Amino acid sequence: GGEADTYDGFFVVGKGHQRFSEIFRKGLAPGYFYYEELTRNLMEEFEGIPYGACSVSCPSDQTLVNFESFDCVTFVETYYALAATLHEHQKQSRSRARDPFRAFGDHLNRIRYFGGENCGMQDRIHYFTQELEELARSGSAFNVAMANGRRYWKKINYISENGEQYGELAENRQTQKLESILSRTPRFYNPLSKRSNYFPMAQDGDIIAFSAREEGLDVSHCGIVTIVDGRPALNHASAKANKVVIGHDLENYIRSRTRINGFFVYRPIFD
Repeated sequence: GGEADTYDGFFVVGKGHQRFSEIFRKGLAPGYFYYEELTRNLMEEFEGIPYGACSVSCPSDQTLVNFESFDCVTFVETYYALAATLHEHQKQSRSRARDPFRAFGDHLNRIRYFGGENCGMQDRIHYFTQELEELARSGSAFNVAMANGRRYWKKINYISENGEQYGELAENRQTQKLESILSRTPRFYNPLSKRSNYFPMAQDGDIIAFSAREEGLDVSHCGIVTIVDGRPALNHASAKANKVVIGHDLENYIRSRTRINGFFVYRPIFD
């Protein structure tokens, strides 16, 4: 991952364009779009990809496209954008279909940036639950815990309280305003004690984000759910394993973690 190409507003690491095309073709192969089945079929394409951030510096006004390494958030963002691109492509007639890679980049922007457009660092959504809320607000996902979860109330101010880590971003009034809004936004999650409420409802492709015990922080990890032998499993870019791990039993994962107290689940909507 030492090289990058620019592609009209996108910063493409290594063979990102080629890798996208390979996975995209596999997603197109069935000839129809069914999100749960797509997720089951495509997760193996990500297995073993190294954990990490991009090793080259991406200009803030360009959108990073990287299939060579993932952290937990970029893994979920990339998979969601890929699924959204396949949905769009199979819904359009061939004559009207956009260039798939351009469409993929636009879908990445839609989940990563306020207003769906990258005009610089000020537009980046820095809290993952904010990304999920923006998807829900646009009708592109819904919060599964609204059915039988609990209200989530927490003061979110991790960035503004950690200036040594976040520099100018921490002192930015816009950051503080967004943290205040996020703190007041009524949301729902599954406390760990009520996790059995979600398990029977779990579906392939659910986006899961684990609520952090740490003060001021919304979530500490995220991934994509699949159902394996009737049980929900976690697919995620794991810092501990230093790679993307596929099919990690969700209950076992939760029991091995002491710094989480619940989880959010958002289900993408493709119609």
